[in-house]
Formats: sequence, C-alpha cells, structure tokens
Amino acid sequence: MNRYKVNTRKMSCRLAIIVFVFYSSTLFAKTYSILIGVENYKSQNPLNYAVDDAQLMYDILAQGENKKTTILLTNEKASKGNIEKYMNRIATRIKKDDVLIFYFAGHGMNKGIICYDKTLDYLITYREIKSWLRRCKTNNKFLFLDSCSAANLFVSTPKEYEAFEEHCSKSVTERVNTSNNGEQFALFLSSDIGEVSYELSKYKHGVFTFYLSRGLLGKADYNNDGFVNIEELYIYVRNKTFGLSKYFSNDTQCPLLIGNFDKNTVLSVYK
Repeated sequence: MNRYKVNTRKMSCRLAIIVFVFYSSTLFAKTYSILIGVENYKSQNPLNYAVDDAQLMYDILAQGENKKTTILLTNEKASKGNIEKYMNRIATRIKKDDVLIFYFAGHGMNKGIICYDKTLDYLITYREIKSWLRRCKTNNKFLFLDSCSAANLFVSTPKEYEAFEEHCSKSVTERVNTSNNGEQFALFLSSDIGEVSYELSKYKHGVFTFYLSRGLLGKADYNNDGFVNIEELYIYVRNKTFGLSKYFSNDTQCPLLIGNFDKNTVLSVYK
C-alpha cells in the first residue's frame, strides 16, 4: 500500500523552455486533466512527495488554454466527494476529440485508490474508475497511477488476471490498436501487482513520476526528432524506474503500459 522513501544520487531535471501538448486530431479540441496527490492522509500513514508529484504534473500540463481545464486536488481537497464531483463534471463536458488525463499519486490497495478522508467509502474503487472512463465519450484517454500495486486496476478475478498476464507478455508493438475508430486508450501504471512504488528522498518525487516528467520533457525522445511518443515514453520510464529500484532494493518496481493505442501517438512536443 505504501510508497517507500529511498536515497539516491542526485540527478538534474530541467523544466525550462518546454512546450507540452497531448496529441489531438482536432485543432479546437480541449485537454481535460484531473491530477490528484495525497500525502497527509486523515487516517493513513503519511507519504512524502505525492503532492509534489501532482504539482509537477500540473506545472507540465496547465499551460496556455489547458490551465482552464486542468484540475489539481491535493490532500484535504482530494476527498472522495470532491474527486467524484470533478470526475462527473468532466464526464458531462468532454467531447469525442478532446483529451482526457487522469493522474493519481498516493496510497493504493487491491480495490482502489485511497482518498484523503478515510470513511466507510474512502476508496475510489477501480471499478468506479473504469465506469467513469466509459462515461467519458472521448477517443483519447490517458491514465497515470503512481501507487503501490497499481496493476490491480485490471485484476479482480482469476480470469482477469490471466488476461492481464497475457496482455503484459506482449511487446508495445503487439499492443498497437488496429481498429479504425481512432481510439487511444493508454494506462501507465507505476507498479505491478504486489510491487511497491518508491519515492526519491533527494528529489522530492516518486520514482515513477520523476522519470515520467523527465520523459515527457524530452529525455524519452530516443530518435531526437523533437517529439515524445507513447512507445518512447514507456520504454524510458520502465527502464529507468526498474533500473533504479533494482539498484537500491531486492523488491523491484517495474511500470506497465496497458491499453489499445498507436505506439507512435505523440504525447509531448518540446523545444
């Protein structure tokens, strides 16, 4: 459930002169983002950098017109009722060619993500998240979870586990969406079932989010064309996160990418 604190050698991350855009086929499409970070839990062990993680993603995403449609919820603002209010608001406003981004940093468990307020209904369950995603009538959906056992989002029965294992055994190329409806549905999960999601004590971020941000800001651009696509981002985040976790622990953390998508879909453009 917990994200663990570790020490690492210092790495630099330049955020300057970056233009961030999520791909959309329509010029006037909007990007709707809901970014959640909880560390000072009302009834859970505290985390160290979940709010910094959400703030970092906000700083990257809330540029230009996107600032009007980017929602940041941290600590006490990330109650279940408040999160659901904004999720429902987005579901009623988003259109087919718009882009949906959901990001969460905090405690996770096998049934869902843990909100700030621990009541009898303190979870946003994975079933609720999947139902909300279906209600959002857009062809471009991107979800990022930085929590322990994030892959539980897709597993609640033995049958689902078998399907999940089969899907994860495929390469990114094999997961490419071959349908003709233009739908993009990609889920970046910080950890597999039973894995922890670590935090970097020196850089005040979770390992996954740290490398996710660096990748989006250009570090994942392996062919140096000025664009970062889904495949490049995933390979960069997976290799960096797994490599660093292996360096300081026997309990490794290996991010996963799940969904139906075109691996060449551009997620960020930088200069």
